Amino acid sequence: VIVMLICWLLVCRKATQIFNSVGSIASPDFHNRRHYPDNMDCVWNITTPPRTRIKLKLLDMSIQRCGRIGTGNACSCDFLEIRDGYRSNDRLLATLCGNELVGDLFSSGRHLWVRFRSDENVTSSGFYAMFSSSPIVKGTILLKCLLLIF
Repeated sequence: VIVMLICWLLVCRKATQIFNSVGSIASPDFHNRRHYPDNMDCVWNITTPPRTRIKLKLLDMSIQRCGRIGTGNACSCDFLEIRDGYRSNDRLLATLCGNELVGDLFSSGRHLWVRFRSDENVTSSGFYAMFSSSPIVKGTILLKCLLLIF
């Protein structure tokens, strides 16, 4: 158990770089159906081929929720943070906790930044998500807007 904990700390203390068109990410020990460890801070930088965007689909999620629902503090203990870009200060797409799955999340380009954080208290089974890339089709949104105007 101690050796496994050391491996988690080594994996989750640095950002994991993923260069692929499709794949999956999960909280530590999710596939063994055990609870994730305390004090985790895992970051995944997902990069897909040029001129693509990323779709992230959460398939399973059980992350400790604390604080009041409907306030900014609902996910202040453990959380999954997803940003549209490559850095921690890029546009926030979602901060998630609890076990309610959200719809698919889309990046605007080829980078997606994902962070899983747990505190020192209650843990749960964590999350499992799949990602895929699709070509960015330029002009599609503009065409839809023009059709609505005329």
